[in-house]
Amino acid sequence: MELRKLQASDIFSMVRIINGIGFKTIKDSINVEEINEMRKGMTDENSDVIASKVGTNVVMSILGTLIENLPKVENDVYEFAGSVAGMKAKDVAKMDAGDFIELLISIFTKDEFKDFFSRASKLIK
Repeated sequence: MELRKLQASDIFSMVRIINGIGFKTIKDSINVEEINEMRKGMTDENSDVIASKVGTNVVMSILGTLIENLPKVENDVYEFAGSVAGMKAKDVAKMDAGDFIELLISIFTKDEFKDFFSRASKLIK
């Protein structure tokens, strides 16, 4: 399945999903101490690698929380995933369950998605 590049407008869809789950729930799923430990070893030479690891850590935490809370944000997730995958939300809703989870994983592990959360994680102290 071909996924389009994430755009600025996707941030609004992500915010709707985050709000539906609850920002505190999302924030609490992120291990801030682990992120800060990763950042301690950051140098100019390895900053890209560390930033990628931080982004992956944050994305995987959020993905787990999203899956746990899917019933709260079902339609928003269908809309967002469908938009990125070039599908209608109603078609995403009819996908095989395994394929749907794979679609979510594919979206949430896109490099630009990890980059977004890596940059946003700088706001987490």
